[in-house]
Amino acid sequence: MTDADVDGSHIRTLLLTFFYRQMPQLIERGYIYIAQPPLYKVKRGKAERYLKDDIELNSYLLEVALDEAALDTPGAASLTGSALAKLCQDYLAVESTIKRLSRRYDPRVLHALVHLPTLKADLLMAGGRDLDAFVQALQQQLTTHNNGARYEVGTGTNTHSGGQEIVVTRSEHGAVTVSRIDAEFVGSGEYRNMRHLGDQLAA
Repeated sequence: MTDADVDGSHIRTLLLTFFYRQMPQLIERGYIYIAQPPLYKVKRGKAERYLKDDIELNSYLLEVALDEAALDTPGAASLTGSALAKLCQDYLAVESTIKRLSRRYDPRVLHALVHLPTLKADLLMAGGRDLDAFVQALQQQLTTHNNGARYEVGTGTNTHSGGQEIVVTRSEHGAVTVSRIDAEFVGSGEYRNMRHLGDQLAA
């Protein structure tokens, strides 16, 4: 039995490693079971519910928040029910992706990419005026929403592919960080999901 938090996950890994190295027959014969308690208990009125982790908690909170909710925008029909739930779920999924990728990329850059036109891998390989226009649009987006940081957006040559890449340098409180947007990133499923959300929000 292990806790559902980070420490419990670490202990669970150590236990599995021990059994795998010292008693592999137990694992091969399917005798190892690990019980993990839920991380949250929520009460709504008289109803109680146990939630396994943060993902289940966010899903539950979204379910509660969207009860009889509607999204009204000028000149468009109200968004309700499953359509609104799907938009919110896509938004939360992209936010989770950005949080995970923030170890490698500036999250403000990733948020800006959601709202810009789709960047194609072949545009990075070819370069030219279209790429320059995208760089200028990204620079403008980051300058408008900089929160006190200074951004410089340019292009460089990717050392692996030999193609172009977008290089974003952020200067904030004397610290300088660099994010590189290359063909591998724009070809990823994460970027496709980010742009899909951007198209939904723009519509």
